Amino acid sequence: MKAPFVENIHDVGKYDATVIGVPFDGGCTYRAGTRFGPQGIRRISALYTPYNYEMGIDLREQMTLCDAGDVFTIPANIEKSFDQISNAVAHVAATGSFPIILGGDHSIGFPTVRGLASVTSKRIGIIHVDRHADIQEKDLDERMVCTIYD
Repeated sequence: MKAPFVENIHDVGKYDATVIGVPFDGGCTYRAGTRFGPQGIRRISALYTPYNYEMGIDLREQMTLCDAGDVFTIPANIEKSFDQISNAVAHVAATGSFPIILGGDHSIGFPTVRGLASVTSKRIGIIHVDRHADIQEKDLDERMVCTIYD
């Protein structure tokens, strides 16, 4: 992403959007490892330019972007991890910076929306990027895996 890392979390309000990593896979029912997602996304995105050749647009000229690092999650405690995620998202959103969340497993959608809802009365929209459609009611008898937006 080539976004500057913000040392002081209180400075995120100076940017249009803030990237927040959520290295959490405590809600996985099948394969752990999604906690490495934010690290992998950052690593691969550093290879690319924010310039779109087809449209002639450089993302850095259109908006300011920073990286606030990763939310501190507690692998063995999903409730406290969710609180950490909600608090981080709420803080960023309350400053006026648009939070961009890099996950993590499917379960992080709930605390993300909870954090946004705590600082706005407006409708909340979600752009969820995944390798498959998460539309089934249950997966391996677990409700939270793929139905977090129901």
